[in-house]
Amino acid sequence: MVGRSPFAKHPVNRRTLLRTAAGLGLAASAGSALSGKAPARGAAAAPARAQSSDSLLVAARNTAPSLDHDFAISQEGHWARGLVEEKLLKYALKETEPGSGFFQEDFTKIEPYLAEDYSVSPDGRTITFKLHKDITTPAGNRFTADDILWNIQRSYALKGVNLTYYDKMLHLSGGANGVKKIDDQTFSITLDNPQPLIDRIWINNDIGWYDATAAKQHANDKDPWATAFLSSNSAGTGPYKVTQWAPGNQVVFEAFDGYYGQAPQLKTVTQREVPSSASRVALVQQGAVDIAERLTPRDRQALSAASGVALPGVKGSNLDIHIGLNVSKAPFTDKRVRQALNYAINQKEIIDSIFLGDAVPQVSLVPAVYPGHHGDNFPYHYDPERAKSLLSEAGLGDGFKSQLFFETDNTIAEQLAVLTKTRFKDIGVDIELVKIPPATFWDRIWKHEFSMIAAEFNAIVPDPGYCLALFARTGSFVNWMNYSNPQVDALIDKGFTFKDALDPARLDLLAQAQRIVVDDAVRVFGVEQAWILPQRTTVHGSQWLTAEIYRPQWMTKSGQ
Repeated sequence: MVGRSPFAKHPVNRRTLLRTAAGLGLAASAGSALSGKAPARGAAAAPARAQSSDSLLVAARNTAPSLDHDFAISQEGHWARGLVEEKLLKYALKETEPGSGFFQEDFTKIEPYLAEDYSVSPDGRTITFKLHKDITTPAGNRFTADDILWNIQRSYALKGVNLTYYDKMLHLSGGANGVKKIDDQTFSITLDNPQPLIDRIWINNDIGWYDATAAKQHANDKDPWATAFLSSNSAGTGPYKVTQWAPGNQVVFEAFDGYYGQAPQLKTVTQREVPSSASRVALVQQGAVDIAERLTPRDRQALSAASGVALPGVKGSNLDIHIGLNVSKAPFTDKRVRQALNYAINQKEIIDSIFLGDAVPQVSLVPAVYPGHHGDNFPYHYDPERAKSLLSEAGLGDGFKSQLFFETDNTIAEQLAVLTKTRFKDIGVDIELVKIPPATFWDRIWKHEFSMIAAEFNAIVPDPGYCLALFARTGSFVNWMNYSNPQVDALIDKGFTFKDALDPARLDLLAQAQRIVVDDAVRVFGVEQAWILPQRTTVHGSQWLTAEIYRPQWMTKSGQ
């Protein structure tokens, strides 16, 4: 029997879709101009130097706009929630290279986290968790299975980001009623059908847990689920609590003394907003901050020979940038046209000229760093003559005109758009470049209005079925480009009938789907960007996690 794909079409309003995009790790880039904002009331000035060995000062492009895991929409929000909330499970960490001191997740090894143990039923439909005993939150309350039930009920009631996972991916049996308390430490979650991601999904950075008792104290008739309180206050189970909330300036996290696990060495973590990439470079180079996040490749290169600065990271991450083609709009309805545009693009040129070598070619919808990636025999290489021939076969020997949309203030997308215009012109395709403000850009994407876009996307669950269902399954609400192929749909759906996500037979099916999608040229395949974390050499143990974040609680810092 073929199971339901987690991204089969569901009735859902646009507001929910916008929340969901963020939950899936699909976020817009923010502006890069220095804000010049005055510190918010009660906000402390940034220290002149990041000297203390038990504190971490981070220069971020933005501060987190919200802490609510059912509504937060930014990468910075992902990072902030990682300090104040914990997941039920986590992947083991492994060094990217022996002796590097930089870590990434080992997707083959799942470890307990908030839960001390778990088991999956023989039929693959029920997962049972046992929480750590005596978990106490910063509010002084004991965290139990009752809190788990309240959190899941909240997501259903608010139709928030996490509902995507509970209802549209896992398909909890009976909705929130599929969660059963066994005792204070133990609860079970039952699904309609077996699901190969039944354990892995709980590692997702979106799915965190609140202290229900603390939240209820701030609820009222107009706000029964304490959304106002939870947007700017920490009420989680993590090792930190928020002690200063000044979005647009800085957010300060202090270690919680009653944390049940190993106490973090870094007692204070400050996220400071510095919108200019060049300014963040200067701060980390001067030693005024410990970490400078999300630098442009050129700004990052300026640090390559800087004294006291390290540039650990991964060469290719799950964050790609590509040219999206709306296959429901002519002339992109013709596969030969889409294939022609892939032959017109030079991936090496993109890597060298835009990323200065810090990227790898994208050859599948599944990132190369993920299990089940299949990129063998990728057919496209830079061949303008082959591109012209395919256009002639499609009746477009004289070329055509179109528009390419991208976000304002996304420097990387703009650079890709300019390069794309040049290469497409070489084969007779005339492209008009159109900048769109981020809010409008994403709103119009949801409406499937664009014919062609230059954009960055990532899928934060390391599974080929998840990635394919996200971007290639008919009716998926994140299939912005309207691709549809019944054969691909069938392979994806069959992949979700397996119990083991890493079953070789499942991976073979999904490899077939990847080959078909590439042949169909569902996009102009771009590159997978490096994820590099510029930091002072006094910072140790940093990591790359699939939400494009790192967790300071797993890091240490030596003296200056």
